[in-house]
Amino acid sequence: MFPILWTALALASSSSAADPPSASAEAPAPAPAPPAPLIPLQTHPAPPTGVAPFVGLQVGAAFSLTPLDAAFLPRLELGIELPWAQRRFRAVLLAAWTRPTASDEADDARVPEGTWTWDLKQDEGLLALGATVRIPEISDRFVPEVTLAPQLCLLRTRVDGEAGGAAFGESTEQYTRVGFHSSVGAATALGRGEASLLLAFSISELNGVVTGDSSTVALAPMLGYRVVF
Repeated sequence: MFPILWTALALASSSSAADPPSASAEAPAPAPAPPAPLIPLQTHPAPPTGVAPFVGLQVGAAFSLTPLDAAFLPRLELGIELPWAQRRFRAVLLAAWTRPTASDEADDARVPEGTWTWDLKQDEGLLALGATVRIPEISDRFVPEVTLAPQLCLLRTRVDGEAGGAAFGESTEQYTRVGFHSSVGAATALGRGEASLLLAFSISELNGVVTGDSSTVALAPMLGYRVVF
């Protein structure tokens, strides 16, 4: 009887060892990793801080809307670019100089031969302090700009005349007048700065003894380059 009992116990032991482990005995599955936090997309770069100084130089020609002839016009530009509103606004100081001339012949019965000739040279120093507004949304490559400024005109007028070969001598007059300056144009990035093409308009009254009731009204196409630091 005992050999039969030991044989039954041995068979039962081998049978339980061969059975696969139950599902309850399996190791638990790892928990899924939490999703990565969403990072909001930046559609526009962060606005720059602080002001940025700039310097520029433009050259062109002043075409007077009076009898004065066209003249070479260089202009120096100094200013600061303000950090607000995508740097649309600039405070600017403009300094320019030009020397238009004029000459003509006039009739006068009081002089020999009844005619006399005159030559006029007018030095104009122009100072303007104003604001420039840029519109970057219109184009990625060419940025339109508009400048408005009151203007101070430092004027020196010299005139020579003669009649019948006799010179009258030179007459000189100096005075200062307040005027107005504006310009429209566009700028595009070039190198470490930007190139600009502008059309400037300026006007101030003369009302001098030599010039009489006249003005410095003129249009000036200009090409320039400025560097923003």
